[in-house]
Amino acid sequence: QMRCISDLSVCFTGVRNAEVLLYVHRCQCSCWCVRLSSCLIQFSFLPFFLSLLPASPLSPVPSPGLVSPSLCTTLIALLFTPALRCLLCRRCPQISHLLAPGSPPSFAQPRMDPLPLLIYLCTVLAPSHGFSVDVEVPIRFQEAAAGFGQSVVQFGSVNTGGLLVGAPLHTGDVNETGKVYKCDPGSRSCKEIPIQRPPDAVNMSLGLSLAARDSNLLVCGPTVHRACGQNMYVNGYCFLLDQSLRQLQRIPDTLAECPRPATDIALLIDGSGSIAPEDFTKMKTFLSEIMKRFHNTDTQFALMQYSHRFREHFDFLRYRSSRDPDGLLRSVWQLRGATYTATAIQKVVQDLFISWKGARDQATKILIVITDGEKSGDPLSYSDVIPEAERAGIIRYAIGVS
Repeated sequence: QMRCISDLSVCFTGVRNAEVLLYVHRCQCSCWCVRLSSCLIQFSFLPFFLSLLPASPLSPVPSPGLVSPSLCTTLIALLFTPALRCLLCRRCPQISHLLAPGSPPSFAQPRMDPLPLLIYLCTVLAPSHGFSVDVEVPIRFQEAAAGFGQSVVQFGSVNTGGLLVGAPLHTGDVNETGKVYKCDPGSRSCKEIPIQRPPDAVNMSLGLSLAARDSNLLVCGPTVHRACGQNMYVNGYCFLLDQSLRQLQRIPDTLAECPRPATDIALLIDGSGSIAPEDFTKMKTFLSEIMKRFHNTDTQFALMQYSHRFREHFDFLRYRSSRDPDGLLRSVWQLRGATYTATAIQKVVQDLFISWKGARDQATKILIVITDGEKSGDPLSYSDVIPEAERAGIIRYAIGVS
């Protein structure tokens, strides 16, 4: 077969990176093109591929205007990659031998201009919205705030809206972190949005989370730290803005208070003869200070004194109605006698930690025993009463008096 080596040309102008470049005689290229064109029309491959490309509401240039002839030729080149060539061969057996590398078209094919195929392909591409970012003339916004651009949301229309940009890492006044900016594509400038923060919004990282829906905007700072005892809690505030960026609402109005677990503490004091009177007076002062320290908490107390006798000075109900430590301890006098510590523990478990004396089922139960030493004359041992206290969920502490 004769081949016009001296008069070779590229069938599709602009195809440079295709795997198979069809350098064929000008008069032989036309039939290949018309067959490929009819196959694409039957297969509808390109329209399906292009329909997957999303439109962009952000582009300042109309999307159809972004499609150029170079894009047409680039996608034509993509047709010759191995995967697409294999797909076309299966769908169009009549051109499979033409797509095989090294198989030139026959000279018996009729002449035809490849222009119709190019017109068809670019007609398909023209109405498609192929890009969401204008790579030709981008609009850049830049601020010195730390973390600027970490969160971005578009709001409003092209004429009245803009971009909301967060800078959650920016450090401002004492314990104040985060800023939010409104950026205008028209003026290509950004302006900080003033947000009225509550006093407890410490290190909240304002602008870390942004959202826009209809005419409302939501600006959030989700990292407000609060120490509650030995635990650190992380909460946050959100601010609802209208389209004019006026603050409408703070969510929540205030942060929740630190959890206050309920605690019931039974105080069991040794009033036996081995305790010196001055030490017993110090013991009463110590009890008063303990109760005063828990004054603003959800804690209630009960008091029992023991020797070889037992006296309940006040239960949880009486403490709840009075909450006056000094008044409750004023009538406490030393019993004297032997030291029945184990029996006293049993009586506290059975007679004080009960609901009709004010003990709460959901509260943490604590027993504090204040004594000067080992028990004496007690018919019960600690092994008799400690398991009962454990079954009741009572936490036990002992304080020695010397």
